[in-house]
Amino acid sequence: MVLECHQLISLDTTGVDALKSLATALHIGGGQLILCELNRQPADLIRRSAAVADLHTMSVFSTLAEALAHARKRRAVSAQSG
Repeated sequence: MVLECHQLISLDTTGVDALKSLATALHIGGGQLILCELNRQPADLIRRSAAVADLHTMSVFSTLAEALAHARKRRAVSAQSG
């Protein structure tokens, strides 16, 4: 799941917890949460909270193009191991 976040201007710890829960649920189902185009405050809080420490459940990219490329690559690898 790719979440394009350029309109998200503020995030608190409750929001980070919700993102972690979503990432965990997606991971259990074989998916991954991919965030992109984060503004400074949400990006800083996510990094400080170590939400991206487990790259199996969540990834962060600067642009939507990078996020989509990662999702396509992940999907192709998953299809090959099938």
